[in-house]
Amino acid sequence: TRLNEMNKYIMEKSAVSYEEMCQKFGISINTARRDIDTLAAEGSIVKTYGGAAVNKNTGLVSYNERHISNISDKTMIAKEAAKLLEDGDIVFFDSGTTVPIVLEHVGDMHLTVITASFDVLVKGFERRNIDIYSMPGRLNRETNSFQEIGISKHLMSFNINKAFMSA
Repeated sequence: TRLNEMNKYIMEKSAVSYEEMCQKFGISINTARRDIDTLAAEGSIVKTYGGAAVNKNTGLVSYNERHISNISDKTMIAKEAAKLLEDGDIVFFDSGTTVPIVLEHVGDMHLTVITASFDVLVKGFERRNIDIYSMPGRLNRETNSFQEIGISKHLMSFNINKAFMSA
């Protein structure tokens, strides 16, 4: 959606003007203001005089910002991590930004993946060789993961033999 693209653009640029948003997305100044209001309400950006900027006070670097940073390093790590997998593994994938990339490098081996990561679900959706189990909970859009109290009880129902977690 346009809002996602705008959020990504603001994260990349750190700060933008309304005029810049109008030109980039082909929208009116009123639409730009409404869209910035919507994004600011989500917390990842703040309104500034004449535009918007990344909210530096969240304490959490946004998922979108983390997702696009250091992509070549993440790909290298993911390739190496995929080499640790074996056909038939039952693997937990956390909600880090490097972890979903591992699925791009598993080939045709059959895996059972347990995850709370929305991106892992999306990446694994069309991979018929991967059985995917999602953790229960509400989607947290700041982390692109499902969160619920008591998730550890759900995890105990699986005999997980490998886990990929981000620091």
